[in-house]
Amino acid sequence: MKKAQLEGMEQIMIIFIVIVIGLVFLAIFLRLSAGKSRGISAEELEKSAVDIATIVSAMPELQCTKNNVITTNCINILKAEILIDSNFIEENKAYYHSIFGFSKISIKQNYPQEIPDLVIYANIPQDKRKHRIVISLPRMIYDPRENGNCFALGKGTCNFGNINIEMFER
Repeated sequence: MKKAQLEGMEQIMIIFIVIVIGLVFLAIFLRLSAGKSRGISAEELEKSAVDIATIVSAMPELQCTKNNVITTNCINILKAEILIDSNFIEENKAYYHSIFGFSKISIKQNYPQEIPDLVIYANIPQDKRKHRIVISLPRMIYDPRENGNCFALGKGTCNFGNINIEMFER
């Protein structure tokens, strides 16, 4: 009888050890898969930020034009200031939210003199603990009030700055 009891206890111990090892592997697998899903979310957030930067650069409200010719990678700072002062984006917030989502878009001039950030769009979620990503793309900043000959070769200088996109997780 004792031999049978020992064999039964031995089988129960083996089953218990196998279950514990299985639970440890399951916990490790769940942690790794949760980390991967966060990585994919950050990658998608970065892609969205780049897409938004492309859209902002192509907005007619901000593009540099001379004689109806559009200059790529250029922001007209005067147009940006007028856009901000007009509250057009604020009045059409639902439309712009469908394009830009939870983000903050600003323009900063760095050269030849720094100017304060011009915030074009800001829709920041209430929960500040969410993941966010910031990208900054260099752009030529054209100010027609200061340097009207900016586009002529060998004449005048253009200002330089960045479009800053701060994307928040939805």
